[in-house]
Amino acid sequence: MSRTNDPPGGIDRRRALHLLAGTVGGTVSLPVLSEGAKGRESAPETQEPEIVTNPKFFSRDELQVIDVLSEIIIPADSHSPGARAAHVSTFTDELVSQSPETTKQRWRQGLAEVELLAKSRHQRTLLACSLAEQVELMRVISQNEGSPQNVQDVFFADLKRATVDGYYRSAIGIHKDLEYQGNKYGLAFSGCDH
Repeated sequence: MSRTNDPPGGIDRRRALHLLAGTVGGTVSLPVLSEGAKGRESAPETQEPEIVTNPKFFSRDELQVIDVLSEIIIPADSHSPGARAAHVSTFTDELVSQSPETTKQRWRQGLAEVELLAKSRHQRTLLACSLAEQVELMRVISQNEGSPQNVQDVFFADLKRATVDGYYRSAIGIHKDLEYQGNKYGLAFSGCDH
């Protein structure tokens, strides 16, 4: 079933994320970027991320990296704000701060690997990279999403899961993106004729 606002040749990011929310274990492989993000690849990021002043687990730089990467996964578009506006990085910081040590180590190792990748490919930190370079790095770490093989792959899976969870637990994700209006009494259910 195609909608008029779907990009040619596929579904848009929001419909794909809605499908993911309904799947068990997130077994559907989704495109990392929406068409909106693809159109922004050549322009450098101009909006400075709003980062909490006292993160619970991550350093401020690590939290900025999470903020940038989560905004690439769920960017703002004409329908609703993205992961940055939903404060997904703050959600992720809270989530990881309450996780077991092995999870905390996995996140720290993943962030370190992403920084090494940025430095080896672009000779600078991920935050110093252009948006196009950040998107390219995201494509690299997401290529084995279906069967993670290394620290970068596992980091991407964790990051994507935290981004989707944080976004769709926020008021922006629930009310702006999903357009949930609250429980309503219906006189009939159009999907059932019994």
